[in-house]
Amino acid sequence: ASINLGGIIGGTYYASFTDCKNLGTVENKAQAAGTGNVNIGGFIGHHNQNASKLGTITNCVNGSSTDATKGNLINSSPSNSELHMGGFLGFMQNACSDISGFTNYGSITNTASIKSWCCIGGVVGLIKDLTTNTNTISGCNNYGHLETTVATNRVSIGGAVGFIDNSNTSVSTIKNYGN
Repeated sequence: ASINLGGIIGGTYYASFTDCKNLGTVENKAQAAGTGNVNIGGFIGHHNQNASKLGTITNCVNGSSTDATKGNLINSSPSNSELHMGGFLGFMQNACSDISGFTNYGSITNTASIKSWCCIGGVVGLIKDLTTNTNTISGCNNYGHLETTVATNRVSIGGAVGFIDNSNTSVSTIKNYGN
């Protein structure tokens, strides 16, 4: 079974956020059973809904520009499958979304062995869509430090998105200030 951890929501089929802030730390110390994924997000761990909108996410913030201990995402447990971590959303699967004006200040860190794939993004860890849904990410900023300290089979780290597996995703006007 998968583990879904979010600063606001662990898993969802639909959610909308406007002018929201997460200052809490989200940390996974448990191993997912069998081949379950670990999905960690500053707001949502996992969103999965075929042909439905995630909702509009506007002007939200994960972490704090003045306190580096706020909004951090940490995985310290090994996984037999995949790890997805994102400042807003860990894993977006078969969903539509419009994310704009999101800012991540929190650091996103994996310190555990991942057998399959590790995706870390300042906004979203992994976007995987087997449908024709459209995703838009625009006007977002990442100031957080993104890293994995353990070599895994596959690693994808990006200031906006760790990995996009969807030809209908548009990413524009993104600024990455993280190291």
